[in-house]
Amino acid sequence: MQAPSDDDLVKEYEENRRKFENEESEKSKFEKQSKLITSSLKHNLLQIRKGLATPSSLYDYQIDAVLKTADFFARSKPVPSEAPDMALIVAPPGSGKSGMVTLLPYVLSSKKVLILTPSQIISDQLAADFGRGEGTQPFFVKSGMFKRAECKKLLEPLFLARSTRDVVDYMEEGNLVIVNAQKFAGKAASSVSRVTIRPTEFSEKPAVSEVLNDPKFLEQLGKDIAEILGKHEGQERREKSPQAMILVGDTYQAKDVANGLGECATYIIADKNRDKNLKDFTKGVKKIAVVCGMCREGYDNSNVTLVVFLRKCQSSVLFEQFCGRCIRMHRGLIGKNPDKTVATVLSYKHFEQSKMWAAREKRAEEDPVEEEENEDGE
Repeated sequence: MQAPSDDDLVKEYEENRRKFENEESEKSKFEKQSKLITSSLKHNLLQIRKGLATPSSLYDYQIDAVLKTADFFARSKPVPSEAPDMALIVAPPGSGKSGMVTLLPYVLSSKKVLILTPSQIISDQLAADFGRGEGTQPFFVKSGMFKRAECKKLLEPLFLARSTRDVVDYMEEGNLVIVNAQKFAGKAASSVSRVTIRPTEFSEKPAVSEVLNDPKFLEQLGKDIAEILGKHEGQERREKSPQAMILVGDTYQAKDVANGLGECATYIIADKNRDKNLKDFTKGVKKIAVVCGMCREGYDNSNVTLVVFLRKCQSSVLFEQFCGRCIRMHRGLIGKNPDKTVATVLSYKHFEQSKMWAAREKRAEEDPVEEEENEDGE
């Protein structure tokens, strides 16, 4: 058999090279399932607007925000010489922002996705929503959109980066990377935190009763809240209206506790009074808000200086999220003479939250904001 000539070898190489360069890279699952997820969301939204039952627990405004974002980018024509368009989603408290983050890569038909989070705890939460972690349910399952067995075809393999170096390596290997954005800021992030985040203390008290609607317990709770908020007023005289948020287990408890605390309290749950009650609390008409499913995360009210756990919270994500409702300094009291309030996390021994606080403190020590590789990679 005659050996191929030099020209034949060159032609063969050039042909294979062209095939390689023109070959379409394998699509991500975000791209593959984009039409399915988009049509599913549109179907859900249509059902909601018709007042019909939906196959999922998604909110209408949650779906609407995601679909409008996709429409915005579909209409935008990128110009190579200009920066790409960006979109900002402003969502109401408790609307499910993590769900939106999970859905967006699909409706945008993304190839590669890098998600920056404000903390490691949120990174872990989003990782669970994208299907990482034992004992957790992906968002698609939690929301009722798909069954667990169907998720293999939907979920993109996830890399959870712990350093900036990981991000570069993981983005080359896969299509989905989540990282705490503070890793990019180094020591600068901790300096920012010190002037925008309140110091926080934990207080655990014995309860006169383990029944939340017991008048004796409600009387004790009211006195404890008044005492702590009074202390906060003394710490920062410029802040005249500190408020409290209480986390309970269900809507019945939310109503019972709020009603038991009297005119100073309201409850915020998914009912017809939600918007009014939330507005009353945000404007300071009510001093105390009792919640169970809404406003546990993402609600930003710097007048909240006290959070109370009246449930056995076992999720580190939920515990961290609700603690976060009281740590934001008052916007008008930052800079050279910042807010002096020391926020308080209150619970009662029956609810066993001291171990959750200890675990939170340990995480803060083990994953300090300023921990970052030096230039030599050591």
